[in-house]
Amino acid sequence: MRTIEGLETERYMLACHDCERTWTVTYQVLSFHDDAGDHRLYYRAGMPAMAPWSVPCPYCDGERVTLVPHP
Repeated sequence: MRTIEGLETERYMLACHDCERTWTVTYQVLSFHDDAGDHRLYYRAGMPAMAPWSVPCPYCDGERVTLVPHP
């Protein structure tokens, strides 16, 4: 059985631990649940995208990117 929760717009602040820069990016996120568990699919400009913390830094191409927690 699959339950789709809907498409939401979410903003993420990310930080690169190589060059120490931060940036914000907006994704559309589709959340759903099936027999295998909870899932989230990420989209940018209507196209499938990797999870925000899975992309390299846009400034230095560093791969040590993490989410900055919301205050």
